[in-house]
Amino acid sequence: LETQDVNTLTLRSKYANVNTGNLQTAEVEFINGHFTTKDVDEMDMDTKYSTIDMASVNKLHFVSTNDEYDIENAGSVQGQKNYGNLRISKLSKSIEMDGTNADVKVRNIAATVNAIQFYNKYADIRLPLRSLKSYTINYSGPYSTVYGNFEKKPFKGKTIKNPSLDEALEEKITRTITQSINGGETTTSEDKFTATVGDGKGAQIDIRCQNCTVDFK
Repeated sequence: LETQDVNTLTLRSKYANVNTGNLQTAEVEFINGHFTTKDVDEMDMDTKYSTIDMASVNKLHFVSTNDEYDIENAGSVQGQKNYGNLRISKLSKSIEMDGTNADVKVRNIAATVNAIQFYNKYADIRLPLRSLKSYTINYSGPYSTVYGNFEKKPFKGKTIKNPSLDEALEEKITRTITQSINGGETTTSEDKFTATVGDGKGAQIDIRCQNCTVDFK
């Protein structure tokens, strides 16, 4: 399917390739295919086992399972992603995401970004903060490794809760898995910390990611 510019797009698709022009608003359910679009104002996506390419999107809400997302320019992004990858060349406003085994790479975080929130597990996340002159990070993540050009201090923020699993049970499961992997020994390189850069009144970054590698450099 190929289209030119569309004001309002509603699409249900399986096993197809779709290429569109600019979209004003779109609601898409997409399974086992390749979806390509140019500039989008508002997009609501529910995707599985697909490849999604966007030139730019102002507001994106998505639910994704085992997909590859590649976005050149993103304003506000909110959603849930399990497995697969999310790549954003430039983020200009905010991102809020939860999931499992969902790797995220943002190449450029603009100085206009005001909020970053993740709840993830077993993921590699890259969030370069070099363009931000003022921000506060609250991080909670057992069995994680975090890289950043900031001083880590004792955790003062509120831990992001997973609504689907009791926290104590979740950490017990994680500890058991890690002990099994490490032959009965547990190692913790990162647990909880707070970091403030500048006056701390800029972007608010709240992340809970266990068994993750997070690179803020």
